[in-house]
Amino acid sequence: MFVVVTFQGAVDVGTGVLRSGIGFDMLAMKLESTGNTLWAKAFPGPQGSEWANALAVDSVGNFAVGGTFERAVDFGGGPVMSAGPISGFVAKFDGFRRHLWSRVFGARQSSAVVEAVVLGTNVRWALLGRSKGGLTLEEGLSQLPANGTVLLHHWVVSSSTSGTLLCLSAHGGVSLGHHGFHSSL
Repeated sequence: MFVVVTFQGAVDVGTGVLRSGIGFDMLAMKLESTGNTLWAKAFPGPQGSEWANALAVDSVGNFAVGGTFERAVDFGGGPVMSAGPISGFVAKFDGFRRHLWSRVFGARQSSAVVEAVVLGTNVRWALLGRSKGGLTLEEGLSQLPANGTVLLHHWVVSSSTSGTLLCLSAHGGVSLGHHGFHSSL
């Protein structure tokens, strides 16, 4: 069983003390069926915080985490910068916590959140997220405009087996003070 949490400070989940960086950070761990921790890995952000919102596991034991981060984070493939104040992310790891790939979603002066991640049987993945303002996908697949109004978008992204982005489906509109909505995939 895999577990991903957000923590701040120091925590010991049975493998020794793990520490966060400056703010809130992500912690991934694999547990035995008895509840004992097989391994745990913290992802201390060098400049900001990360929040884990979603976890998916495929049939061969790889796992993907979706969430939000600010400023910069390193999931194991080198530091990635936030596209705006808060950007969404999806990062995929093998069952031994080695980084396979990661993607960032966001835009300048906008916020993006990844809320759900699904790993398919062919190791394809899809995710669901929302953004306030514009959204540019990492490979420039598509862009949702932010033309001076507050635009709230819900979006779904899917990929090939290698993690290459294939399509974006987005829905949204103008809203004033729309808070607290959730989505499911």
